[in-house]
Amino acid sequence: MNSTIHSNTRFVFTRLSILIFIYSLTLSFSFEAAAKSLCLELFRIESTTPLNSSLKHKYDNIDKIDQGDGEFTFKDYLNQYVRALNSKNEQLRAIRIMNETRFGYYVTERMYLLLKRDVTSSYQVKMTKELQKIDALQARIGSWQALKSHSRSSEKANLLLEKSAPGIDGENIKKKVEIENWNQSMQFVEMLSENPRKHLTEWDVAKIAALLQGIKTKNEDVSFIDAKFYSHYDINFMYTLDKKNKLILDPLNSFIPGSQKIDGIRYFIEWLSKNRNKTHPIVLAAQARQLIVSIHPLPDGNGRFARLIANYILMRAGYPPAFIPKGDDSNNASVALFPLKNFEDQISPEETIQIMINGVQRSQNILLSP
Repeated sequence: MNSTIHSNTRFVFTRLSILIFIYSLTLSFSFEAAAKSLCLELFRIESTTPLNSSLKHKYDNIDKIDQGDGEFTFKDYLNQYVRALNSKNEQLRAIRIMNETRFGYYVTERMYLLLKRDVTSSYQVKMTKELQKIDALQARIGSWQALKSHSRSSEKANLLLEKSAPGIDGENIKKKVEIENWNQSMQFVEMLSENPRKHLTEWDVAKIAALLQGIKTKNEDVSFIDAKFYSHYDINFMYTLDKKNKLILDPLNSFIPGSQKIDGIRYFIEWLSKNRNKTHPIVLAAQARQLIVSIHPLPDGNGRFARLIANYILMRAGYPPAFIPKGDDSNNASVALFPLKNFEDQISPEETIQIMINGVQRSQNILLSP
């Protein structure tokens, strides 16, 4: 997408229409079931750690830590952005506020602060025990690569791939070709995971995104632009449902600005390279999934893109891809972070990790089934 604003009025309004059309249509569902609420509250009993308290202070005072031009506070920018995005006549102004002012920087820095949150000590104990059980069970099952290479076990592996693949739901996935694109992306991810010494590159990430979107490229090397990653003068957000189950625009569900998204993906690649041998692969996969979906770099398919990256990390370490089914409970809660919202209103790191743990356990159960 062109990174300059043109003065031609017809072009501006055409461009705005396109931007509005390609806003992410990912749905954020309200948690209404009592059982689900109880499940979510279990992660909030011990609500903070010393690190998280420090991060919250920085998050709430981001404009005081980095004064910038000093003209507007984060709250000032936020109010301007919300008013503009809610107005039919000022949405182009909202795009400019997010991409051309200090506000976009504040939003991005708040996302990175959220990503640094720590789990509580009580959950650390619980998590360690669950990971040890998974590792012991995986030793019995064998590595994912070994399962795929043996004819008898490969049937179970293929069954898992079939069950864990997304299906047509009429909301996020509407066409059969999207499933075919997923399968091609997954085959490429499996190929990448077969070389545990190889580091993920920009080309690899762009190729995964291009395959997922069914983009055909002339050159073997695929760039972020080829893969239609958002760039300057783009914004995107997650729609939500009101009490009458109607789609509504909530500006607080906005992601980081388009001008920061490619840098965000480059940060992810460097972060993964530094942490891939320091963090348990299941925890790393959970964190990577959250980072990718919080950057939200694509016009559509960001959840699937994040799952593909997580599956790469798991399979590279010998684990099966995580089976995270679509549903209305916390097994498939959105793990996206929304840096315009309050620090305490985000999904917890405990829940983010637990969703991935549950997904791997579910996959192991399929592989062990009669």
